[in-house]
Formats: sequence, structure tokens, C-alpha cells
Amino acid sequence: MDLNNLIQGLISDKGSDIASSVCAQIGISPETAQSFVPAALAQFQQVLSGGQLDISSLLGGGGISQLVDQADTAGLASQFNIDESQATEGLQAIAPKFLEAIQAEGADGLLGAVTGAVSEGGGGGLLSKLGGLFKR
Repeated sequence: MDLNNLIQGLISDKGSDIASSVCAQIGISPETAQSFVPAALAQFQQVLSGGQLDISSLLGGGGISQLVDQADTAGLASQFNIDESQATEGLQAIAPKFLEAIQAEGADGLLGAVTGAVSEGGGGGLLSKLGGLFKR
């Protein structure tokens, strides 16, 4: 699985629904929400390629706070002229859908997304975390 394709598929399949949810949750215009969703997903892609996530937590569904905490909320807030708290809430609204899309691909899909992200963005620390995932 290619992470870019996964994100594009998520945007085309559920982008409007996600944007509506973000719009209602953080009080931004529908137009702004339509732009916020791809920007937030790009942040998650950067976090994934940064290699600082606990992969076993992602597989178990506990990665929402990790994704949000490591995303550039200040940058998103500045880009969309909103408060950092709004940016955080928007990321929190989007993260479950992002993780669901990855998890729908199963463990192989997650590993494919991760290794694809590593090859695209460095992520040397991620490889060591992958090694830890398979230790007993």
C-alpha cells in the first residue's frame, strides 16, 4: 500500500463527510474544512514518516493521541487562521478515519504504509521501532 494513494482514496471516498465533521466540531467554514482535511492528512503522513510512532499502538488502534501530539498544530493553526486548540480538535476528528483506513489494509497494509513513508521521508527511528514490534 502506498500512503499517498491511501490518503487520496480517503479524501475522495470520505473527504466531504470528514470535512463536515471538522466544520461542525471546530467551527470553521465548509470551504476551510475542505482544505483543512488534506493538510491534516499530510501532517499525519509526515508524522508517520518521521519514525517516532509506536507501531504496535497503531495496530491496536491507540495511535490517535500519538498522531495528533506529533503533528504541527501550530503550523496548521497559522495556515488556516485558527487557534491551536481548534487545529488540535480538527486533527482529533480526522485521526480516527486515517487510522481506520490504514488498519483496513491490515498489518501488511500498515507495514507497507510505514515502509513507504520511511522510503519517502527518512524515518530511521521507525525501522528500529518495527524491530521492537516483533520482539517477545
